[in-house]
Amino acid sequence: MNLSRRRFILACGAAGMAAGFVPVGGASARLLGSADQIAGPKKGTVMLKTLSRAVFEPLVDTSFHVSDGAGQAAAMKLVEVSAGRASSGFESYSLLFLGPARPSPAQGTYRFEHPDLGRFDIFIVPIGRKGEGVYYEAIFNRSRPSS
Repeated sequence: MNLSRRRFILACGAAGMAAGFVPVGGASARLLGSADQIAGPKKGTVMLKTLSRAVFEPLVDTSFHVSDGAGQAAAMKLVEVSAGRASSGFESYSLLFLGPARPSPAQGTYRFEHPDLGRFDIFIVPIGRKGEGVYYEAIFNRSRPSS
């Protein structure tokens, strides 16, 4: 069976999201500045199952406080929210963030915080560079709430 990296990530993400679980930890790159230097919002933790595409769409062009759990932090701007392939019973979408170029965080799970949303952990992957920044993508595949 020929399984592409993207399909593997989508399949694993769907299984993890359906279970409401995202692993935190592992090796993560140092981000720009310490968490003490970059103040984050004061809202509580958000359940992943509540993070629909509609929640993120009004937050395009706003900044998120991102930390690696080891005291390093940076600001990342949400630049795009894209609908994924439609599937019965599932919602699929991706988020595109623009973050710092140096140091460039590796793919991994990071804590994201936003003053209007709260905090949550998501897995991001660097997908390209632009000038002084790096684009990062997060892909969500989640069960649609029952009506």
